[in-house]
Amino acid sequence: MLNTIYTMIVDFLFPPHCPLCGAYVDTLGAWCQTCLDQTIQVHMLPLSIQMQNDISMVRAVGRYRGGMKKFIQVLKYQKKLAMLPAIHTLLAVALPKEKFASFDYVIPVPLHREKLKARGFNQAEKIFHPWTDACQLIWLDALIRCRNTKPQYKMTVVERKINMRAAFSLHEGLNMSGKKVLLVDDIFTTGVTMQECAKVLKKAGAKSVCGLTLASDA
Repeated sequence: MLNTIYTMIVDFLFPPHCPLCGAYVDTLGAWCQTCLDQTIQVHMLPLSIQMQNDISMVRAVGRYRGGMKKFIQVLKYQKKLAMLPAIHTLLAVALPKEKFASFDYVIPVPLHREKLKARGFNQAEKIFHPWTDACQLIWLDALIRCRNTKPQYKMTVVERKINMRAAFSLHEGLNMSGKKVLLVDDIFTTGVTMQECAKVLKKAGAKSVCGLTLASDA
């Protein structure tokens, strides 16, 4: 009851609005229908034959431009968690849970401990963990980033592969044998990072690894 009253007061004093166009909406995290339709562009990503040996498929919710690019950059680099309700609404609409019911685990691409300490959170977890719970799937922090790799935004594909080589390992004692895994991350560019994670999971016995990302510029 108190939470309901508090929400009503906050909504009265600070009316919720669409995260893109600023139009008034009913609840925090809601979108106007036009912006929602423009932002959701669920698509399958083209994977090389080599990559398909490790990852069965990768799905992206939208394109890395416009509002989606803004969300990711503001969340990662400005640490503005206020963007998350809008992102969670986006996922709930774009990703029906029945399409993901067959996965045994949802596993995030991890950050190195130093980067995690500096940022304060793993953006993949902030983005996808609430959606995972809503879909009644099992979230598992199975991977460790054992090397503090360099930022990759200016690297070529070859440089990225060298940068990511042996960058991940599996937490000791975990059994991936026969499991179907959904690997999640905020953005997919060349796919090198996700592929290296998938290699570790497949080596540990995972039956299949699929990818899911908030946005892609691939």
